[in-house]
Amino acid sequence: MFLSVDFNPLLVVEDSEDDFEFIDRAFSKSEIPCKIYHCDEGKAAMEFLEGEIVPSMVLFDLNLPGVNGYKILEFLKNSDKLKSIPVVIFSSSSNETDIEECYRLGANCYIQKPVDFKKFNATLETVKRFWYEIARLPV
Repeated sequence: MFLSVDFNPLLVVEDSEDDFEFIDRAFSKSEIPCKIYHCDEGKAAMEFLEGEIVPSMVLFDLNLPGVNGYKILEFLKNSDKLKSIPVVIFSSSSNETDIEECYRLGANCYIQKPVDFKKFNATLETVKRFWYEIARLPV
């Protein structure tokens, strides 16, 4: 039995409208219902995370306007309420320092965004399958 939409909220923090659209489409196709929330900058994401809705997973880019992904990651992992939420970094950066820092701060996964549309979609399909169909997420 799958949980209702209310139990699978995903927060996507992405400033690129095109990238968000691709992410939204990929996750919307899942057989497991998933309510997608979107913030296009870091400060809005942190305000969302302080609210009533606790996402089952957070997927975000590192390079965001204002508050960057590192600050969001630190905020999540330093909060007793939020620290168990899986965090997937979905960034265009291939910089080893970025990758190491994200894992040091508690990211559960770091994925470099593919530039090819088909690979981008395939990557998101894999992310969706793993986190929402294979892994067990906190309720």
